[in-house]
Amino acid sequence: MSLEFVHILHPNYIEVQINGVRTRGKERQEAASMWKHIFEISDRYGLKKILVQARHRGNFPINAHINFALQLKEIGCTLAHRIAYVTTDRQIQKNPPLIFGYMQSAGYEIQVFKRKEEGKRWLLGKKKRFPLIDLFHSFK
Repeated sequence: MSLEFVHILHPNYIEVQINGVRTRGKERQEAASMWKHIFEISDRYGLKKILVQARHRGNFPINAHINFALQLKEIGCTLAHRIAYVTTDRQIQKNPPLIFGYMQSAGYEIQVFKRKEEGKRWLLGKKKRFPLIDLFHSFK
């Protein structure tokens, strides 16, 4: 079984539920394909806030993280997106994957949460962006 997702449209955000098991050797391709579809839905409905509930298993190797990070713009992720990633995986809660740190340092808004309510509160709360980051990214 590979990764599958369903989405629910809300007035101010998209809720995404990810289930399944990563396919060994195809982790990056699965993630890129899934997230590309999620960002397409986001663009279609003009909803840039995404609440993810992740209930998947399987490793995501370091090389997959790096390759996925290099594809962010290509798959449709923009600085306008705000992603609350809710997981019960304690390993991810304690040590968020490399990709989250990369995204944050590049100016993307993504946070990891234990509970859906916490993620939703952050997602719908006021943004704390730094105008300097937006200015820097406008030159790319």
